Amino acid sequence: LTLSAKTETALRALARRYQEFLANHPDAAIADVCFSANTGRTPFNHRLAAIADSTAQLAERLETFALGRQSVGLVSGSVKPKKPPKIGFLFTGLMPDTLGPDRQLYNTQPTFRRILDHCDAIAQPLLVKSLLDILYPPTADGAPADETAQCTALFALQVALCELWKSWGIEPTVTMGTSLGEFAAACVAGVFSLEDGFKMIVSGRRFQEGAMVGVFADEERVA
Repeated sequence: LTLSAKTETALRALARRYQEFLANHPDAAIADVCFSANTGRTPFNHRLAAIADSTAQLAERLETFALGRQSVGLVSGSVKPKKPPKIGFLFTGLMPDTLGPDRQLYNTQPTFRRILDHCDAIAQPLLVKSLLDILYPPTADGAPADETAQCTALFALQVALCELWKSWGIEPTVTMGTSLGEFAAACVAGVFSLEDGFKMIVSGRRFQEGAMVGVFADEERVA
């Protein structure tokens, strides 16, 4: 059983409450009590670990700690809070070969799904097609998306994945990107909005594709 509190006094009071519960409920499943305490409570700096073979033994050892004494099977102490590590997010410019794991995230993670749906609503008028159909084609034999659509889908995918990590408490200190990934890095960093990001990617890709068509046409006339 692990317990924690903000102060030593609060930790002893918490141990006393658990001791009283176990004493009044001798039939309580010790594994269930330990699991709930170990996984359902926020860890604070003052901590206690108690090892026992039975509910009665656990109650006895918690009472010992609450009275300010130590015994076998009890370990207590305090930890100093640590500053969270600095984290950098690097966004790629290459579309992944398979989107299976991302499809699982869309089906199971509300934050990821909400961001992608929002991206789809922004991108549909620009692409004249569903962003979700590009990422997750309804049929395996569907026509491959053009390069503009793929770049737009990659941008949405990276932004959604970043927002998912942030919802889990993982905040980037710095964002970086290579090639198309620079757009996602800049958007996440707040350089421009999600809407402006989609507009720049779609208009930029179409301008580049149009310029390449013009180059090829000039080369054909010269030949």
